[in-house]
Amino acid sequence: RVLRPRLFAYLALLAVLCGGVIYALTDRVPLEIDIRRDRNQLSSINTQGMIENSYIVKLTNKTQEPHNYKITLAPQEGLSLELRFNDVPLEAGESFDMPVSIYGDPDVIEFGQTPVTLNVTSEDGKYKVSKQNVFTTQGQ
Repeated sequence: RVLRPRLFAYLALLAVLCGGVIYALTDRVPLEIDIRRDRNQLSSINTQGMIENSYIVKLTNKTQEPHNYKITLAPQEGLSLELRFNDVPLEAGESFDMPVSIYGDPDVIEFGQTPVTLNVTSEDGKYKVSKQNVFTTQGQ
């Protein structure tokens, strides 16, 4: 007798494993972003009287082709983004850490923590990702 319960159990296990591998391959994220705050200070006031928060944005291109990426700040009253580079060219599989600063007008933004969203888009518009962090005015 060939059709035993053990055979069906092995076939079910094999199907689950194959499904897991297919899911892992198709659900792969082509662009990854990580935002870390500067550990040295929560916020500071620059010479123009604006509140500055510093971050490190880590971009990882997980595709098989090179791409240029642009980082933007989701529009929010009283906040602006300053970048070192207008676009970030990344080769396939390459990562890059870029320092960015967000400036807040103390007359417009509220005291405490304000959620901010950074958007990263490939030059061809094929890949987009957003990540949220906080802009803090504590210590002022």
